Amino acid sequence: MTFLALGFPVTLVWAWAFEITPDGVKRTEDVAPATTRRTGRKIVSITVVLAAIATGLFVFRQLRPRPENSVNELERTSLPHLAVVEKGIAVLPFANLSDDKANAYFADGIQNEILTKLSHIADLKVISRTSTTKIRVSRRT
Repeated sequence: MTFLALGFPVTLVWAWAFEITPDGVKRTEDVAPATTRRTGRKIVSITVVLAAIATGLFVFRQLRPRPENSVNELERTSLPHLAVVEKGIAVLPFANLSDDKANAYFADGIQNEILTKLSHIADLKVISRTSTTKIRVSRRT
């Protein structure tokens, strides 16, 4: 960026003092007006083509479909003002290891009791029971 800022004034002065001709670079005073017009038209044509290409690339970049979970998109949509919960816990369901299937409620009761006690801790985020029931482990034989 610094190179562009320093190079611009030098280029501007150089373009004002010199002309590019078919015979090479000459001082502006030494060039016939007809040559200047032809060179000017070429430069204008090149500038218009480059501007059209730049505009097309800009429009393409703005209108192209973007992946929904790109890193840049996640950075833009992050909410820095929300506090991040650092402490959290999930109580997984207990498996009924007894042969009596009627005692299955006991395993569920233990999980509920632990969840209830942990939910009273203010700095701890406790994952709900419904979120952990998908992990229920059956008894291995």
